[in-house]
Amino acid sequence: MLPGQRFDLSGNAVLNGGTLQQQRPDGELKLDFSTARASWNWRGEALSGTLGLTMTDYGQVSGDFRLPLAARFPAAFNPGGPLRATLSGTAREKG
Repeated sequence: MLPGQRFDLSGNAVLNGGTLQQQRPDGELKLDFSTARASWNWRGEALSGTLGLTMTDYGQVSGDFRLPLAARFPAAFNPGGPLRATLSGTAREKG
């Protein structure tokens, strides 16, 4: 904890091999992935980070984000703050 109930956090996570599943009315959605990763920094007036997913049979997606969420207690979004997110990837159709 920093003065004024502020904090400075960062981290990352990596998963090697797994499955994302969702039961839907029209059937089951199932994606096998070889790698999933996320990293984040929460400091000052924003939470930012990167995400990535490499799917075994379908390709990959990656993205980054910056949310106007100040790193202090109590946490609250700044409704007038800048919001940024990007997502890109490649996909192969199977079936």
